[in-house]
Amino acid sequence: MLAEVFGELQYSPSTNADSGPFDWIKTVSHVCSHWRRVALTTPELWTNIQINHPLWAMEMSERSGTVPLTIHFDERFLHVFHSTERCRRSSAVLRDILHSHHSRIKNLTFTLYSEYDERRGHDLGIFLELLDRPMPTIERLGVTISTEVSQKNMLPPEFFSMSSRLQHLRLVECAMSWNPDFVGIRNLRSLEISRLSRTMSPTMAQLLDVLSQTTLLEALNTDIQALCNSSDTALAKNKPPLNLQHLTSIATGSDLFTCAFLVDHIVFSSNAKNIILRLEPLQELPAFLLRSLAQRIDDGFAGPILKLALANRKVQCWKLADKDITFPKLPTINIGDFTEETGGPFFQSLRLDQLQLLEVDFILSVDEWSLFGDLPHLTSLQVFSNESSLLRVLLRRKANTPDPDTPPDRPAFVALRRLRISSWRLDALFRPRKNTSIIQLLRRYLKRRKMDGRGLHFLQVRCCRGVDENVLAPLRKFIKQIEWDGVDCNNYDTGEE
Repeated sequence: MLAEVFGELQYSPSTNADSGPFDWIKTVSHVCSHWRRVALTTPELWTNIQINHPLWAMEMSERSGTVPLTIHFDERFLHVFHSTERCRRSSAVLRDILHSHHSRIKNLTFTLYSEYDERRGHDLGIFLELLDRPMPTIERLGVTISTEVSQKNMLPPEFFSMSSRLQHLRLVECAMSWNPDFVGIRNLRSLEISRLSRTMSPTMAQLLDVLSQTTLLEALNTDIQALCNSSDTALAKNKPPLNLQHLTSIATGSDLFTCAFLVDHIVFSSNAKNIILRLEPLQELPAFLLRSLAQRIDDGFAGPILKLALANRKVQCWKLADKDITFPKLPTINIGDFTEETGGPFFQSLRLDQLQLLEVDFILSVDEWSLFGDLPHLTSLQVFSNESSLLRVLLRRKANTPDPDTPPDRPAFVALRRLRISSWRLDALFRPRKNTSIIQLLRRYLKRRKMDGRGLHFLQVRCCRGVDENVLAPLRKFIKQIEWDGVDCNNYDTGEE
């Protein structure tokens, strides 16, 4: 029982800012002889080894007996805070543990930097070569390398053939052989591969072959440029769909073609929760790929999209299958890099008929606002800038209506009840009518809503220009509640031009 308490203590955060990672040992071993004997003779208490402390690391590796080990090593910490001699001792300790205790390593994570080769005394490739030994108990491996492009930055192929229990693999600037016939990848639950150069990246066909072996995969994170020439594309298209029924989270960063191609080949789990696509900015983005991407996202998740946020050139969606789930807990989808040219085809292909909340933090066109204005259940709208384009849609039904004062056949945003605006230039003149300001058009819109029996319940004004209590007073006649942050950003430039 006492050993179990000590085991919890070693992972509990310390309230002392000056405490080290092993202070808990000093605490329990200096209470009484019984506590000290229990602490020093319980192997499980000595398995979490920090190589950055070489003397402690060697002591712990011996006291841990035959219990599986968890090993951490961050070379940057050593070279910033410690001498060259300690750096070399730590490197030697890591090599010794990998050589002598490889058969009982359970978790191994290390970060290496090529600029420290001279201080370390040898090339960082020595560490990777030591991974060619049998590791029958390893479940998690994380390798991060900061270096120039080198073919040495690759896991030995033998590693996968002798690590059948591996469940979590994270490689940053470290490649792997793209041969799918490895026993070691078939039990993977999570796979992260990022920051690979084009010379170290797989072709799309190779990537699909590897993923086809990871049938138990739950989380996939790739930030690579899969090489897609014409012959490889034809070969990859003939690959069968990836039946990843356990996959609940996918994050991939690359060009639009690679992201769309990869997502299109995955059969998602019915429990899928998260898709993140980080697209590289391109000059021309094919509309058919964006539409395909939107359709696959809808297919990969259960339930309708209830919330949509457009910020920092990315798109984030919340979908709901269970009505009892609150918005912070909803499954999310993030897609970027989105611009005005890329958004239209994508939005038009998403099923947004149940959308309730919309947050917009980059400039949308009038046509895109018209698309959102047709949604029947959109009750809450939060907008950064966009005052001119949004007001054109708020005050009319169709984008091609010549006069914004013409009563619309069917108003846009019919279900809207809560409006939050920020960084609006309320004192600016509305462009088509130079004698009418933004605040006047906003007042006209609120008045029309109230006369139609669809008055807004709440208006929030944050960091807008040309606003004070005198400006807001006429608006209070048409809306139940107005919240103002008290700031008049007269010198703020929204950049909507």
